[in-house]
Amino acid sequence: MKARASFAVIDLAPRKRARVSFQKFVRIARTNRDEIASVDIVFPRLGSKGFGSVEVEYTHPMFESRSKRHSK
Repeated sequence: MKARASFAVIDLAPRKRARVSFQKFVRIARTNRDEIASVDIVFPRLGSKGFGSVEVEYTHPMFESRSKRHSK
């Protein structure tokens, strides 16, 4: 009997912009500086927890799992 190969399908969606924490932005800037087209600082709302975030626009789309994208 011949064994059948099984394949896993990963559903990916392209993202040109992403909102990330400052910590993740520093990591991206150190390792992939050439992939960053522009950066916008997103200030926190008064009374909210945290320090805000950074919106990064990439030079080319990054692919992210759709399930990860919708779980935020």
